Amino acid sequence: IIMPKITDARQHITDLFLGMLQKIIDGETPAKWIMPWTGGGPRVPTRSNGEPYQGCNVLILFWAAVAKGYTSNIWYGFSAAKNAAADYARSQGRDIEKRDRKRGKGYYLWDVNNDCMFEGGVRYGEESSIIIYSETRTSVGEDKNGDEVIKQYPFMKYLNVFNADQIDGLPPVEVDEPLDFTPHDEAERLIKSYDVELVFGGGRACYSPIYNRCNVPNREQFNSEAEFYATCFHEFGHSTGHESKLDRKVKNHFGSYEYAVEELVAEFTSAFVCAHVGIEGHVQHMEYLANWVKVCKNDKGVVIR
Repeated sequence: IIMPKITDARQHITDLFLGMLQKIIDGETPAKWIMPWTGGGPRVPTRSNGEPYQGCNVLILFWAAVAKGYTSNIWYGFSAAKNAAADYARSQGRDIEKRDRKRGKGYYLWDVNNDCMFEGGVRYGEESSIIIYSETRTSVGEDKNGDEVIKQYPFMKYLNVFNADQIDGLPPVEVDEPLDFTPHDEAERLIKSYDVELVFGGGRACYSPIYNRCNVPNREQFNSEAEFYATCFHEFGHSTGHESKLDRKVKNHFGSYEYAVEELVAEFTSAFVCAHVGIEGHVQHMEYLANWVKVCKNDKGVVIR
């Protein structure tokens, strides 16, 4: 099993992002960022217990799936993969025992039926993907006067995970029956529930921070429904920078560093929302890729933020 050593989380994530951008620019990877999986089930990366990943880990695992061609969106820790395979083997009538190691701590799994080590779990030679666990921790100390002071500080560590495609012995994936609505219906619901006005018409899509309003061409002007929804969510991404929300600087000159950063935010917003409602997301503005590379090289923390 290959588990990469990581010393700088922000640099690791930025390097992954830059590598994917360069592959798209060079034509090695299609400009499809989101939903590299087909079939039923959730499209965002999830843990083995069904809980979706959040934050920068979504980016990391999306890119890993695209780069390595994984078809599953489910990820396991090394031990979780071994135990899941053993549980499935037991459900099929096999006798899998957990035995204590004679030396050191821990245990191993023994296949009683075949009188050998249980072979389910992560395949030999597979390389893990790195995710980041972070939390805010509290410490108690004293100030210069001897008074108790409670301080909070960020804590971060790295975890190794494996895609279900890298694991032997897992149960077949069960595909849920589709609900009584289509992904486009869900997209319409999000558009109607969002608290920013959306105006239709004209020949351009834009967001006005002065009026806190988004404008997109009429639906019939788009080449496909997916492009229409992706454009709406792109402009909604810009609107999250309004002073009433995240209060970002959204009035930027075209071609500037700040402009590239803001477009990066909007593109990710569009891609993630499309993924959640089941619409295939694409990089809408290929001309920004070079600017994004520049942004990431200048600021290794921009992707996490």
